[in-house]
Amino acid sequence: MTESLKENAYKHIRIKLGKGELNPDGRLSNRALAKEIGIGFIPIREAINQLVSEGIVV
Repeated sequence: MTESLKENAYKHIRIKLGKGELNPDGRLSNRALAKEIGIGFIPIREAINQLVSEGIVV
């Protein structure tokens, strides 16, 4: 089974947070992350919303 775009975005953001490349208290740009990953900004927004609901980012 292939991963969804949201799952790919979620994993990418989690890795960047783990490496300290993104600040969990800082502003996460949907459009900048989408451009970096090469996907639309909606899956990024959904991934960020999941991270917020899990208490990983604010």
